[in-house]
Amino acid sequence: MIRLFLPGLFVVFACGENNTVGPEPVNIHPDRAVLVQLYNHTGGTGWTEQRGWLSDRPISEWYGIGTNARGYVTEIVLNDNAMSGRFSAVNLSDLSSLEILKLAGNELSGPIPNWLTTISTLRVLNIGRNELTGTLPASLGNMTALEVIDVRHNVFTGPIPAEFGKLASLKRLDFHGNALTGIVPASLVNLTSLTLLWLANNKLTGPIPAEFVNLSLESFYWGNNDGLCASATLTDWLDTIEDSAGPICGQNDD
Repeated sequence: MIRLFLPGLFVVFACGENNTVGPEPVNIHPDRAVLVQLYNHTGGTGWTEQRGWLSDRPISEWYGIGTNARGYVTEIVLNDNAMSGRFSAVNLSDLSSLEILKLAGNELSGPIPNWLTTISTLRVLNIGRNELTGTLPASLGNMTALEVIDVRHNVFTGPIPAEFGKLASLKRLDFHGNALTGIVPASLVNLTSLTLLWLANNKLTGPIPAEFVNLSLESFYWGNNDGLCASATLTDWLDTIEDSAGPICGQNDD
């Protein structure tokens, strides 16, 4: 304790370890550990852009990450970033506020993991242009907040799950460039908010459901499949779609 005596003034300065002013400790947000896992399991050291990652800077300043006012991750946008490894090795389900996941144009492999279908807050899922395999899980149909599903140009096989018809908020659904088989489920007619549906370049068969006339599509592609076609009764409806292409049943697929 230091005491200074000045005329009419008595000043005390407290000294000691507990009163030392220094830098504030780094705020370790719970979402940080999840992002570190994402980095480590997808070849982060080889990413095209990794600005801020694994640093002490707030995670909102890490490249491709958006957060809300409380610092919780709401967006992961890492398209075309040289990510690699098995998608299922990562687990983002602890990101309780995640709304947008865009990992398109990378080299992610393996199936769609079970943890993905537990993220009830997710609105946008874009994992197109990767090397993903396996079937499309029916449990994706339980993610009722989804507005966009883009899985184009992967190696997905098997049918389009009828459960996708439960995604009432869905606006864009892009399957093109996979190896999907079977018929197009009539349950998709329940997607009354849908504006884009791309089915082209798969192995789908059969006629497009007649109930599709109740959809208000703006973009619809269904060509280059194994027999998928639109019946002549749908031609008037197809004429109302600004951007569309695909074969009419009984005619050549051009």
